[in-house]
Amino acid sequence: MKNASKEIEAYFSRQLGAPVKVQSVNQSFPGISRETWLIRAEVGGKPQGFVLRIDPPEGSGGPQPMHYEWTIYQKLFGSSVPVAEPLWYGENESFAEGRAHMVRRLVEGSTMVDGLNGSGPESAGLRHRVAYECIEKLATVHSLDWQGLGFGDIMQVPASPAEAFRADFELWRGYWEHNAPYATPVLEEALCWLTPLIPTSSPRISLCKGNNGLGEEIWQGERIAAMSDWEVAGLGDGVCDLFWSQGTVRLIDFAEVVTHYGDCMGVPVTPERLAFAAVYSCVKQYFCGIGFWYRHFHQGRTKRPYALSARTYVQNMEHKLGLCIGKDLDDAARIVTSAEKVMYVGLGDSKK
Repeated sequence: MKNASKEIEAYFSRQLGAPVKVQSVNQSFPGISRETWLIRAEVGGKPQGFVLRIDPPEGSGGPQPMHYEWTIYQKLFGSSVPVAEPLWYGENESFAEGRAHMVRRLVEGSTMVDGLNGSGPESAGLRHRVAYECIEKLATVHSLDWQGLGFGDIMQVPASPAEAFRADFELWRGYWEHNAPYATPVLEEALCWLTPLIPTSSPRISLCKGNNGLGEEIWQGERIAAMSDWEVAGLGDGVCDLFWSQGTVRLIDFAEVVTHYGDCMGVPVTPERLAFAAVYSCVKQYFCGIGFWYRHFHQGRTKRPYALSARTYVQNMEHKLGLCIGKDLDDAARIVTSAEKVMYVGLGDSKK
C-alpha cells in the first residue's frame, strides 16, 4: 500500500472512533494468497496491535472470497479453537484501493519456534513437544461442534461421515474445473484414478483447517496461541490436515504422530484413510499452486514473483502424482511423502 501509515491512521480512526497513530507497519511474507500486514499503533494514546489481511490487487488467492475466511474467524472466536479476535471486514471502500480486507487483533508471538533445528537432546525434546502441540490443536479443530457453531451455513456439508472424503473431493474438483488456467493431463488422469479409491470409513465429519503448523499459526514458546490462515478450511475428514502441516507433524516419527492423533480423536486412523489423505492432500496443494496462485500470473493479471514461483512449487508434486497413477494407494502414499519438501521447518529460528 502506498503511504500506508497515513492511510491506515485515517481509516482506523474512523473505524475505531478514536485517533490512531501508527508506530509501525510491516508486511508478513510470503503472503502468496493474500497480503498480511502487522500494525502497531496508539489508539487514543494506548498501544494496540492489529493484523490487516487484504486481497492482492489481482483478486483472491484462494478458492473462496475474503468474507468466507472472515466469517470463519467470527464463528471460531470464543470457541475451544484459539484464534485472534476479529474486529471488522470491509470491501469496495476508499481504503486499500477498494480491495476486500479484514482486521483482527494482533496476538503476540511468532510463526516459528526457536531451537527446532538443533542436534542435541534439548532440540529433540522440543521437536517432540511442538509436533504434539500441533496434533492436539488439530484434534481440537477436528472434534469441534461445527454444527452448533453454524459452519453448515457457509460450508458444503457431506451427507454423512461415509461421504466426508467424497464431498470434499468433488468440491475441490469443481474448484479446479472453474479455475484451471490450462489443461493438465497428469492431474486429470490422477483425479480419474483416485475417484473409485475414495474411502467411506471416516468416523465423523470434521472442520478441516487446510494449511497449518509452523509458518501458519502464532506460537508463544512451544504453544499455539492463535490459529491463522483459514482460507482453505472446509468440512471433510480431518486426517487430511496431517499432510498439510508444513512439516510440523514430521518433526518426529510419523507413526507416533498418527497414533497420538488417533488417541486425541478417540478413533484410530485406518491405513486406507491415511494413504488416501496423503495423495489427496498433494492434489489439493497442487490445485492451490496452479489454480489459485499461478493462474493470475499465467493470465497476465499480476507480475508478483510469488505467483510465478507457485509453478515451480508444484513441479515436484506433478511428477510424484504421475508416478502414483495406477498404483496401490499405500505405494502411492509412499511416493508423495518421500523426500517431502516443507516450506518453513528448515528455515531456522526467524521470527516475525
